[in-house]
Amino acid sequence: MAACVLGRLAQRNDGLPHGIRERRFGKGDKLLVQGEMATVFGVLKVGHAVIQRRGPDQCEHVLGMLSRKMLFGKSALLNQVNGFTFVATSAGRVCEIPVEVVKRLLAQQPQFHDLLIRDRMQVLELLADWTQIVRIRGLREQVSAALLLLSQQQGSHVVDLPSQAVLARVLNVRRESIQRGIKQLVAEGRIRRLGRSRIELVPGSLLAALQD
Repeated sequence: MAACVLGRLAQRNDGLPHGIRERRFGKGDKLLVQGEMATVFGVLKVGHAVIQRRGPDQCEHVLGMLSRKMLFGKSALLNQVNGFTFVATSAGRVCEIPVEVVKRLLAQQPQFHDLLIRDRMQVLELLADWTQIVRIRGLREQVSAALLLLSQQQGSHVVDLPSQAVLARVLNVRRESIQRGIKQLVAEGRIRRLGRSRIELVPGSLLAALQD
């Protein structure tokens, strides 16, 4: 997977821009809040977070999992409030840089706009992918597609899993269903357990499960 936007910005500036920092967060912390104006750009480095949006019913709905290396807080560039809430589902770390610093860099390097536009498109594609997975028929197939997408997001066949409860919320199924689906895929030899929260995908096997 390509370097995150802040990493690419650092490469273009021969080092990290002034003001960038790494920050730890805890489970349940909100990395971004819908309706608020972001003051920093952030990139998820380690950990898991869900993307939520408050709908017309004024309830928070989980839309998908946040990708690592994906920039958030971009709406502030247009002086707009955040359209989503990102909630950490595990402890982890983010890289942050003040919005005002990025605005100055954009004035100096207009080509950085292209990176931001591509990153914004990735967010829309990500949400579309999670929406499609929820519509897939069959638990085994749903779990297979979710694991494939997590693998793509993390850029590795070895996948760090969110908790089964979190994945169940994203897919709108019961936690026991996630557990059952993973067990079935292990039994079929399509994935290997590497620990409580880590698996390895057998190349091609999950895609084949979706095409059976």
